[in-house]
Amino acid sequence: MLPITFASLIGLLFVTLASPAQADHRVFRQLDDMAFSAMVDARDLRWEIHDDFVESRDYNGLLRETELLIRDLRSLEDTIFDERSMPVIDRAVHVAHGRLDRLIERLNSCDFAAVSRPVHQPNGRGGYRFVPATRHAGRIHVDAALRLADRICAQLDAIHAIVAPEPVVLEPAPRPVPQVPRKGNSGPALPYRNTNLGSGVQYNPVSRSVSIPFGGSALTFRFGD
Repeated sequence: MLPITFASLIGLLFVTLASPAQADHRVFRQLDDMAFSAMVDARDLRWEIHDDFVESRDYNGLLRETELLIRDLRSLEDTIFDERSMPVIDRAVHVAHGRLDRLIERLNSCDFAAVSRPVHQPNGRGGYRFVPATRHAGRIHVDAALRLADRICAQLDAIHAIVAPEPVVLEPAPRPVPQVPRKGNSGPALPYRNTNLGSGVQYNPVSRSVSIPFGGSALTFRFGD
């Protein structure tokens, strides 16, 4: 068996990363399904605010944030339809996620989400009067909107996990234990020195890139867009 050298390792990586375009198309279709689900929930969220937050003092701001979220999700869909590179899609996810976070913050701080704490007040006769905690009648609409926002967040997180996954770290191969042949037997051939170069190699299957430790840094090879 030929020893594994650095050159043969690089050649193997080139062959491995040269995946057919059909595999990429399946990934884009999966991303499209997730983006579509997020868009459906965003449209439902927009109508939830449009119909049930009319009496809220924060109505205009909430509706505006929701419409901007829908616009960001459309931009995300466009990057997927155009089969842009994974970093470009991930940037669109980041923009939509930031918009969603601001919308959730506004929902939690709007007047419909107001809650009064319970109060114990002295009644002047040596006793106390208890006022229980209350919440705004519109809180039910805030909860419904937050459930839709959580579903959108889950879809965006799922897309991010595909387009920017954690790199796979290859475990270093164990060093072979030298075997001393018995007298009169040639014994097994020992490997050449410095042939165990698999330690620390990181391969990202989606972005189709590989990082190889080199000195104090790493060499990164990226294939495709």
